[in-house]
This record gives sequence, structure tokens and C-alpha cells, in this order.
Amino acid sequence: MNATVSVLVAAVSVFVLSSVWYTALTPVEVRMLGPDAPDRGGRPSPVKASLELARSLVLGAVIAGLAHASHLHSAGSTVLLGLALWVGFPLVLLSGSMLWDKIPAVTTLLHAGDWLLKLVVDLSDHWPVAMTRRPVYERDPRVGHYINALPPWQRQLCQRLRDLIHAADPELTETIKRTVQPYFVLEGNVCALLAAKDHVNLFLYDGAIVPDPEGIITAGHDNKSARTISFRQGETVNAAALTTMLKQIVANNRAGGWRKLKGS
Repeated sequence: MNATVSVLVAAVSVFVLSSVWYTALTPVEVRMLGPDAPDRGGRPSPVKASLELARSLVLGAVIAGLAHASHLHSAGSTVLLGLALWVGFPLVLLSGSMLWDKIPAVTTLLHAGDWLLKLVVDLSDHWPVAMTRRPVYERDPRVGHYINALPPWQRQLCQRLRDLIHAADPELTETIKRTVQPYFVLEGNVCALLAAKDHVNLFLYDGAIVPDPEGIITAGHDNKSARTISFRQGETVNAAALTTMLKQIVANNRAGGWRKLKGS
């Protein structure tokens, strides 16, 4: 889902769920506090509702930015970020109000629960990525730096390709060549990544001898050393076909490389 759309969906969800939260629990607060219960004025005016929705949008955008900057890759890291934000900000601020401004504990708990609900909803968009088991391999921090500097869709795509490449053979290693370009090697070059303005190139160093029955090669069909697969935003990666080709390139490298195989 597009990042802007995700923030909008989360903001509307937070607005609706927060309204339900207070509608359901405010009567409990009133029963416990009696005449000391805060008067929230019943149904909010259109102006107040618009301002509350705007607050939800700001919160959603900030949480999305923090989640992106944190590079969440596990369920644990997502939970820890949510708890850290909840404890470090609303819980601390609300407990301060209870301590110094004499805000009743039940009101503090009501607001704290609302904030926890908001954080869960705003982080929910990151759960599918966080719950996905990623391949374990040795990462070159320079490759990570290259990928993390890309626009969001290219960063996600390059990380997906990086994982697929390493999953093809556990002995594949990554490095940087030509100053900044990520290469994946095993007894010779296997492939390389290069992000362009509106697409991402994956160069396969196969000497044009590895079969491509599903036609995933997009350029360099007659190139003597490397062919290219170009990916544009929104396009699907044919993981099975790509993995088959990568495995064959590795097998060819182990057999002496495509130059030797071509000459035999």
C-alpha cells in the first residue's frame, strides 16, 4: 500500500476507534467519579471532529516516519517501538498530570488506553513486514547504506531482491564494487544491483547461457557477459524464475565460470 494512503487509512481508523473507546468507557468514568467526572460536551462539533482527525493524521505521519527510520524487521522490534513510544510520551505526560494537576487515576487510565490504541493502529501497517522471516546472512553495511538511501519503493524492492539472492545459495557474499554498486559473488560475479531514477536494474552475470524460459530478462539479451532484469514501481518479482537462474549461475561459477563453459 502507498505510504500516504496507509497514513490516511490509519488516521481514519484511529479517529473512529478512539471515538468508540471514549463512547464505551466514559460512562464507566462518570459512574466512578460522579460529579467530579470531566464534562466532554457530548457529541463533538464539526470543528472539533475535524481538528481531532487532523491530530490523527499528524500522529500517523510521525509514527510512519519513525517506523521507517527504525527499519523494523521483526515482530519484537515493532512491539518494542510501540511500547517505548507509549511509555516515553503519553504515559509519562499523563502520569505527570495525575501527580501535579490532580487528574483522577481513572481518567488518566482512560487517556493512556486511548493512546495505546492509537499506537497499535498506526504501527499495524508494519506488522506484515515485521512478521516475515528474513533470510539470515552476513550483511555488508555498505550495501545496507546504499539500499537505505533509496526512495521507499526502491528500498523495499532492493531488500526483497537482496534476500532472494542470498536465499539462492548460503555461500553467496555481498560487497561493493565500482565505488557504490552492490555486487553478489560466489567464485565470480553472480549479479549486481543498480537503482535508476524510475526503475531498478538487476544485472545477471551469466554470459547469456542460462536458460530464461519465463522471459524475465528485459535487456542485454545478446550481451556477452551480463543480461538485465529491470523492475519498475508496482511490478511483481518472479521469485521462482529468478531463483532458478541465480542457482544456475552459481553452479556455472563453481564449474569454472561461463567463459570456460562457453569455450568447451
